[in-house]
Amino acid sequence: LYSKVGISFFFKGTDILCNLSHDDYRQSVKIMEKAILATDLSRYFAKLPQFRQILDERISAVGEAKPIDDIAVKTMWQTEASNRELLMCMLMTASDVSASTKPWPVQKKSAELVANEFFQQGDFERQKLNIKPDAVMDRELSHQFPQMQIEFIDAICAPVYELISRVCVRLRPLLEGCLANRDCWDSVAKGETVKEASMRLPGDAEGADAGYRDRLMALLNAPFSSTALHLEGTPTSLAVPNSDTVNPVDFPASSVKTARCAEDNDATSSTTVGGGGTAP
Repeated sequence: LYSKVGISFFFKGTDILCNLSHDDYRQSVKIMEKAILATDLSRYFAKLPQFRQILDERISAVGEAKPIDDIAVKTMWQTEASNRELLMCMLMTASDVSASTKPWPVQKKSAELVANEFFQQGDFERQKLNIKPDAVMDRELSHQFPQMQIEFIDAICAPVYELISRVCVRLRPLLEGCLANRDCWDSVAKGETVKEASMRLPGDAEGADAGYRDRLMALLNAPFSSTALHLEGTPTSLAVPNSDTVNPVDFPASSVKTARCAEDNDATSSTTVGGGGTAP
């Protein structure tokens, strides 16, 4: 069980829960297992309607949260364990795809790196296994890549950010960033150049250091050395950027996580695209 192995590896040499009672220890591990399983998109799609229904019924009854620091229907999350667990699951997905909320250079490159992994898998299936890969892994369909990103945002990212921003209005910038990146992908899909004003590059007023904006633009314009996708009218590769130009530790990384987890002997295959891949 990958979830259990991952938790064991995390605790190895640290034993950070050693001061908990036996029952509290088991409960803590159970919460972590549920959080890991929540990154399975099939579980996300199953829980999303339930989460939306709860918000519609409970929040609408008392009104949406207004103050910037307020949590809508706070007692519901504090006193009802099932609702609190559901909120945790939604926040796990929101974290998992959070690259979709980042400034455009980070979102674009994260999505391209994820797509590169998918296309490499598709190449293997076509060349070694002699089977036609799924559309999201088919390099021959790479011209549809921008539209795939739009569909990913519409199906997965925007819904969860819209709902959690109803729980706490402080989270609304996540939704706004996600929708802004959707507009950028729409421009790319139409063959238009994404304007710098649409990239949401941080300014001095937002506390960004002097070189951060330049590093973002360097990331966006970094040369690549592998098979290219044609985005914004010019070839843009999906390989790893030239290390002499961009330091990858300067930016949040996207991830593709393929895990086989199990809970109560129920095996679940989970494929999650972190921040800009395409819905499986």
